[in-house]
Amino acid sequence: MLEDEEMKKQIDDSFTYHFFFNHGLFDELYNFRQLIEETEKYLTEKVEAHANLKDLTPTDERFGIAENFGSFFPFILWKSLLLSLYFQMESALNQICGNLKKSNNYELELKDMSGNGIFKSSLYLKKVCGIRIPFETDNWNKLTEFNKVRNMLVHTDGILKKSNLNLVNI
Repeated sequence: MLEDEEMKKQIDDSFTYHFFFNHGLFDELYNFRQLIEETEKYLTEKVEAHANLKDLTPTDERFGIAENFGSFFPFILWKSLLLSLYFQMESALNQICGNLKKSNNYELELKDMSGNGIFKSSLYLKKVCGIRIPFETDNWNKLTEFNKVRNMLVHTDGILKKSNLNLVNI
């Protein structure tokens, strides 16, 4: 009976990783990549098409067609995409924590951890699940850097203060 439980646990854990990364998160990331490529192409075409035309409706060029497609719309797009991608990753980490708690019958839940967002999930995965290696990689370091950009976008609506100019490099 113990062997059956251990086999079920291994299958559940394997499914968690396989589903969320191979058929969940990676598929979503691929779709986002296609959206970015197609949208960038579309915006570039629009800017080029209107480069030599005068937008007769507004009197202020800040809101003209070329400016909208060249600056305003891309800012909204990139901000939305970065936040969507970040939320997708955060959601996947939370779901993995929940699945591992269930398949391993851990007493502690994600809500029992301190912290917020990806840091809370990483704490759960490290302390409760004993998973440490993914959090020692360059990819994890990049994700924590994106967390800083995410916070700036969410809390200041993308307005970059002089004290946060290091975010430009990220």
